Amino acid sequence: MSYLQQSGLVVAIVLLGAVLTIAAGSHVDRSTGAAVNNFLNAYTIVQTATDASFFAVMAIGATMVIVSGGIDLSIGSIYALAAVAMALALRAIGPLGAGVTVALATTICLGIGLLCGALNGLMVIGLPVHPFIVTLGTMWIFRGVAFVEEERLLAESKQILAETIENASVEERGDWTVIKEKIRKDLKKFFYKQTAKRPFILPVILEI
Repeated sequence: MSYLQQSGLVVAIVLLGAVLTIAAGSHVDRSTGAAVNNFLNAYTIVQTATDASFFAVMAIGATMVIVSGGIDLSIGSIYALAAVAMALALRAIGPLGAGVTVALATTICLGIGLLCGALNGLMVIGLPVHPFIVTLGTMWIFRGVAFVEEERLLAESKQILAETIENASVEERGDWTVIKEKIRKDLKKFFYKQTAKRPFILPVILEI
């Protein structure tokens, strides 16, 4: 029965892929002139695998916890906290060689993950509380710590946005293309100065 259930999941994924492939249509590749399916092509496969890779990394750790009879709701928050801590550390240290940067980033992320996991483990073992409750609490704690820096950047970016619109001329404010470009340049300069990274993707809702 278990084998049939697992096979059913695979069949469902294959059928979904077939439906998307048929419904997606195709386009002509400019470089080769060949017809390429809009869904089933090398770019989509690589992009999907790339986007799903960090979920797969977290799923490996979650699988080990679940198989052993536990549960951990804080994995996503630990992932975010490790990423934020790594970015802040690299920004504070400054430019380094490629190999050193990769090694340092990996060490920081693994260290943060190890510390957070050890904290969860100690509380699960030492406290008479179900792992669901423990990791639910640490999920919000880790997520809150990770969002501190993000919230600061977003708050300051709102001020940059307001100043850009305020300093624009009447003609510039009347032309959305011009004001949009000014906002893009000012935010790009601000975020690069703060994070030393580009490009920076930021959704903005502007109320006029």
